[in-house]
Amino acid sequence: MADDRLLPDEVHAAVQRDESDYSVCCHAPVVWWEGRAYCVACRYLLAETGWRLMRHIDEFIADPTSDPYAAKWFASFRRPELDKLREPNEAKLFATYNGKRWRVTGCSRMGDVWLHSNFAEDTTYEKRVDVSACSEWSCVPERP
Repeated sequence: MADDRLLPDEVHAAVQRDESDYSVCCHAPVVWWEGRAYCVACRYLLAETGWRLMRHIDEFIADPTSDPYAAKWFASFRRPELDKLREPNEAKLFATYNGKRWRVTGCSRMGDVWLHSNFAEDTTYEKRVDVSACSEWSCVPERP
């Protein structure tokens, strides 16, 4: 029996790819087939009609309408480790998520943002969220 969470082989080559959406699993383009979104790389089901796909942090960084301070902070965080060791970035980033202020501690290559309620924390996270769910970016804990 076929796994209905995987895009069928015979359909994979025929469906139209949506280059504006990227999967959270492989950061590969998404394909839509029969109202469902699948990752092109692993063919896994991502969403059904009506669901919104997560915005990848790289899209946020590249978008000229994104908050410039936050985009610069995320771009710095996404640098290779060796570059970060040579030129550390001591800047801090804070955001509002679900009406509460959070310290942004990082982002992953999967595209999500890391949040912590302790403003002194700078390496761990309590939540991993979609960058689109955050707002009021700033370098201080208080709302702008």
